[in-house]
Amino acid sequence: MEAKTFESLSALGQSHFQNLFADQGEIIIVEVIKTVQCFPRYVEEEEVKDLMSIVTKEEVESVINSMARGKSPGPDGWTIELFHHFFDLIGAEITEVVEESRSKGEVYSPFNATFIALIPKKEVPENFEHFRPISLCNSIYKIIAKVIAIRIKPILSRYISNEQFGFLNG
Repeated sequence: MEAKTFESLSALGQSHFQNLFADQGEIIIVEVIKTVQCFPRYVEEEEVKDLMSIVTKEEVESVINSMARGKSPGPDGWTIELFHHFFDLIGAEITEVVEESRSKGEVYSPFNATFIALIPKKEVPENFEHFRPISLCNSIYKIIAKVIAIRIKPILSRYISNEQFGFLNG
């Protein structure tokens, strides 16, 4: 058996995951319609006001306080503990970044950078299907995403059971 170099393993992994997550090509309109029908057709006026309201420092602080500690850092090298510990000093700036993402409808692209880590599914993995990829996201991205998720949860919960929102509780 030929010894695998880092470069050959890297190329093998890249090829595997590019194929796994490749664009499936043609979009079938029937599938799009089925997907769209799963979502509500309207949002109440009061809910629109809540979704579109300016992000507050208290809202961001609550999100940071609710996030799990001791997680791996993302590409920025920061864990949520940094934001928690120094919130009195940087809370206004973090809130400003989250509000800018809300008002522009996009996340500043460097915040969207992630590391992909492969976690073995078995003790001795033999191919890339024996790994589970996870993404290590920037802390700012996680904060923005959780603010959005918390705002959307009351609307979606009218249509989907609460068990499917477990990720918002931790």
